Amino acid sequence: MLTLNRIENYQPDLRQQPDYKRCLFLMNKTSNNLNQIAHRLNLDHNKGIISSSLYERALNTLINIRDLLQGALK
Repeated sequence: MLTLNRIENYQPDLRQQPDYKRCLFLMNKTSNNLNQIAHRLNLDHNKGIISSSLYERALNTLINIRDLLQGALK
């Protein structure tokens, strides 16, 4: 005997969609760019090229961008 049930809350697996894969690719590239910026900020701060206040503001901005990107994947 075959019984068909109604699926009320079907959620497709978006991880298999081409748009999702493209989004992951772009986020990976963005993450690499953010790491390069953070690395350069650290170098310039350690050499005294940029002030501590600018360094902290820039790092806080990078952290905010990171948090936004992580939230987009959820």
